[in-house]
Amino acid sequence: MNRMRQSALPGALALVIALTMSTSAVGSPPEVMGKPLLDQFNIGDAAGALNGGTTLYTWQQGVTAGISGQLTRLDLFVAIDPAFGDNNATEVSVTLGAAGQEGTLVWSTTEQLRSGWNTFDLSKAKIFLDEGEEYAISVQGQSADNFNPGIAYSVGDVYPAGALFLNGSIDIYEGHDMLFRTYVRRKHVKSQ
Repeated sequence: MNRMRQSALPGALALVIALTMSTSAVGSPPEVMGKPLLDQFNIGDAAGALNGGTTLYTWQQGVTAGISGQLTRLDLFVAIDPAFGDNNATEVSVTLGAAGQEGTLVWSTTEQLRSGWNTFDLSKAKIFLDEGEEYAISVQGQSADNFNPGIAYSVGDVYPAGALFLNGSIDIYEGHDMLFRTYVRRKHVKSQ
């Protein structure tokens, strides 16, 4: 009888471990999938640069979320041309709602941008989006007449899920899009 108990014990332990592991896997919510994921982007060829230095222009790039979750990061590609004056501080912001309309401001910073990709950490802003939700990336200079920084753009509607607006109008910039990248941390989904 002792031998039967000894041979049955490992089998019983294996069964208990298997049941415990499968029950906890089924009953627990999935973990966040590590780092935020690249969601929307336009990394096409730069056809030129938008005047991001003057207060006269407010540029808005419409974006449509492709992943439900928290918007954690925004990257913008910038070109600085010394021939167009000093590089002054520029306001970069995110508003909820379609570009070209009055949206809800959810994040903003004013800083001096540098040439190349500029990265903005949005994680503390706690911006949560649903797949298909529209929002806008806005850029407005802070000087009276400087061109710099130049916000790079592409032509040919490289990013068809949004459009570029100048002071609320799309008319002359149809088919143009800022060069940008957005990152989203997936929304927690509870298992049934």
